[in-house]
Amino acid sequence: MWVSILSVNKDRIAENFGKAAFQYDESAALQRDIGEGLWQEMEKHCADTLNSGDFSLLDLGCGSGYFTEKWRKKTKGDLIGLDIAPGMLRHARQRCESKENNFFVNADAERLAIKSASVGAIFSNFVLQWCENLHNALEECLRILKPGGCFGFSIPISGTLVELRESWQKVDHYPHVNSFFSAEEVKSLLLEILKHKGDSDLTQMHLSTYYRANHYATFKDVLKDLKHIGANTVKGSRNRGLMGKTRFASLEENYEQFRQENGLPVSYQVLNVVVKKYR
Repeated sequence: MWVSILSVNKDRIAENFGKAAFQYDESAALQRDIGEGLWQEMEKHCADTLNSGDFSLLDLGCGSGYFTEKWRKKTKGDLIGLDIAPGMLRHARQRCESKENNFFVNADAERLAIKSASVGAIFSNFVLQWCENLHNALEECLRILKPGGCFGFSIPISGTLVELRESWQKVDHYPHVNSFFSAEEVKSLLLEILKHKGDSDLTQMHLSTYYRANHYATFKDVLKDLKHIGANTVKGSRNRGLMGKTRFASLEENYEQFRQENGLPVSYQVLNVVVKKYR
């Protein structure tokens, strides 16, 4: 089943990720590794739920359906793939078409049309950084999570894409790279929500951070790969002028200063969060 309940105006994000759908899997090896690590963290802290073999699961920001298909083997319960980009959902649906109890929803993480306390597990890999209001998205996830449920998400935090950010800052003062929360800011948001809901004593939260990087032979390869995973979208205002040969040459020269022995790095600071809601 595939329905659309997208109402928040995030057309540009949806469009860019939709365009990336055809090349996404071949360029998203790092994201897949991060997602595998997140699931291991979830199994570590929520073994009773995730090893039961019968729980409902929301793949929040399912993209092309790589993990949606993979997690189908983990449970016989309902599996919901939700994404803001219709182009991604088409791929996910085709990938999982023969599987039972699969549902695909075109929607925004900040407005989940899902019944409260109805989902046994929520998996969200490198998605929530695109939210206009992270507080709303986290609150929605905690709202729909069942007692005894597990909510795990990975998110890039401050220090991510630092090479590209610093390279652009030497070219102009427009925001070409998104800003990212710090780990402490994400933790504070969660604690604020839990305190407001009166759930502080009814949940357990685990946070871990680590560094990952991809390396590329040329600067063009850097930009090409970021485009293929949809990460060339910048929230808010930006300089919409053409890149131009001069600006590109300047940007490339700045980025070359970060070159390492194994190539040009694209850095990711990663935060994994697992929240267990007690009965």
